[in-house]
Amino acid sequence: MIEVVETRTVKGIEERIYTTVKSELNLTKEDQERGVDSDDFADFVRIYGTLAADEMANVVASESPLNVKNLAFRDYEFAASDEEFAAMCAALWRLLDEAEQRPLEGDRKLRRMLILSFPIDH
Repeated sequence: MIEVVETRTVKGIEERIYTTVKSELNLTKEDQERGVDSDDFADFVRIYGTLAADEMANVVASESPLNVKNLAFRDYEFAASDEEFAAMCAALWRLLDEAEQRPLEGDRKLRRMLILSFPIDH
């Protein structure tokens, strides 16, 4: 799920910079039907979430002045049945799949969007 993209020596110690392997990041329909190990998936969420948050923080820290129009960060809480949630995900996936197929040309920039969703017990 992750790979080393850079190594460097800092005070005699090898430091490794990691990134995610995009092909390993999707929870597929087969995963949803078959199920996944909850401990393994929890570890995956921790690792990937931390890497993605660090990557965004590095982009934010390196951009001066910060152009917030290039960023998206929102936290939503909403009520939805399982069926409503599945329909919403299907619509989002269609939009994002279409966007992913666009060529990187003209004024287009490569962008990353990470979506996490889970039921909240109150």
